[in-house]
Amino acid sequence: MLKSIQSLAKEFATPCYLSLESIMPCGLGTCLGCVVKQDGEDKYLRVCREGPVFEANEVEL
Repeated sequence: MLKSIQSLAKEFATPCYLSLESIMPCGLGTCLGCVVKQDGEDKYLRVCREGPVFEANEVEL
């Protein structure tokens, strides 16, 4: 469902934010158990530290 919303926002050039849910083993970002790939880059964002809300064009689902 989030992928569909992400593609619709991109198609209509509409600002959109996604709230992601992830298992967060430590909640501090040290274990990297909650990472999501950053769109267009070889970097990862931590849901527990940089999120849980991201711009739709910021993450790769």
